[in-house]
Amino acid sequence: MLTRASPRRSPLRPTAPHAGLSKDKQEKAKKLAKDFQKGVKDADRPAQAKDRATVIKAYEATAPLLADFLDLTSDVPQDL
Repeated sequence: MLTRASPRRSPLRPTAPHAGLSKDKQEKAKKLAKDFQKGVKDADRPAQAKDRATVIKAYEATAPLLADFLDLTSDVPQDL
């Protein structure tokens, strides 16, 4: 009896035709990521200069961006 081997699926590719974020969520995620990246990059020089107050302000500005990004891209219900 011959069996046909199933094709290997890449774990990184979505299998459902509509998997992933909607276009509006993708755009929002891109903006959040870009703003986060800019905030972290802007904090680099103050961090090197050990300017604690500026680094703390950068953290306070970027932490909510990261949290919003993770909330936006999470597919786990809030109830769990």
